[in-house]
Amino acid sequence: MWRPALTALLLALSACGGPEDTPEQRIRQLIDGMERAVESGSVKSAAEWLHNDYADRWHPDRRAAVRSLFGYLRRHDDIHLLTVIRSITVTPAQDTANAVVYLAMSGTPVESPETLISVKADLYRFDLELAVVDGDWRVLSAHWAPATEAASR
Repeated sequence: MWRPALTALLLALSACGGPEDTPEQRIRQLIDGMERAVESGSVKSAAEWLHNDYADRWHPDRRAAVRSLFGYLRRHDDIHLLTVIRSITVTPAQDTANAVVYLAMSGTPVESPETLISVKADLYRFDLELAVVDGDWRVLSAHWAPATEAASR
């Protein structure tokens, strides 16, 4: 249960973008920044970008999700991630969005999709709901499952 919580929080970190950035570019920056934050072990950086009303199937609120991430990072010294964004859909008002992200997680570096098998990475599909708060994207909710289960639905 900790690994999915970590991954959901990973997807919550946002990078700042300039006014010329599109919502899709800013969401891509969010995902990239979250990947770096989790790999560096920064709970604070990842938690900063969760929406105040964050909730998911396993965490009733933001605080519970942050506790899960903290516990996971304390138990794992090396976390290596590889993310592939399948789609980003922004609403016409450009204040909410949905994203589908595939995430590979391993204890050894994952250099490319081709190396997933050799490093025995776990692969998850994340369906994210995002919202804009004070001009920055935040993760409002996340649903995740192993990619093999997600592909069958």
